[in-house]
Amino acid sequence: MEIIVLQGEDKLALEKRLSVFIAEARKRKWGVNRISAGEAALEKIFLSDLFTPKNLFIIDDYKSLSNKDVKHLLKKNDNLEGVLVICSSGDSIPTSFLKNLPKIKKIENFNYPKIIFQFLDSIYPKNAKNSLALLHQVLYREPPELVFHLIAVRLRDIYWSKVDPSTLPYSSWQVERIERQAAKFDLEKVKDLINELAKYDVEAKRSSLGLTFYLDLLITKHIK
Repeated sequence: MEIIVLQGEDKLALEKRLSVFIAEARKRKWGVNRISAGEAALEKIFLSDLFTPKNLFIIDDYKSLSNKDVKHLLKKNDNLEGVLVICSSGDSIPTSFLKNLPKIKKIENFNYPKIIFQFLDSIYPKNAKNSLALLHQVLYREPPELVFHLIAVRLRDIYWSKVDPSTLPYSSWQVERIERQAAKFDLEKVKDLINELAKYDVEAKRSSLGLTFYLDLLITKHIK
């Protein structure tokens, strides 16, 4: 069985690529089996293989495969037909995990441009000028809806970091990055920003001004 790895922060691009694999599998009349996080991945792979000669297996979260599963897959992989796509949406799969898999055909990365993270990191009090300049660099190449969503996620994570940092579901370097940014805010300011963002979301849907206007307003009015 061929193994392909898809990973990266851009969930939409990753899902778009998955749709290509699914369409091709159905064209070939293969079985299509999507394995959600928390499901018994290996069990589903072996059971499906009994009923359909060739299959496309998609594991949404590589963590569904335990170390024991990987060892078992290594032994049985040559006897399985089809393609196994292992995904990690949001973070790269550790090299220590990848090196234990049977031979990987290819790894595809779906990461946002670095400028997006430079902008998100720039959102903190008294940094409006720099943050606004970065915002417009990002908007030159990315849709405002995506930028709005990413700001909402970052503000959520900053709030999360202020109230319960030990439960942030990220790697250690990502948590440290968020905590450094969170240290520049007081909790009430974060709450205010989240409330304003929610209000602007509603106003943008009702207004002809466009979402870019409200993104500008958020930075100039509330990050000054």
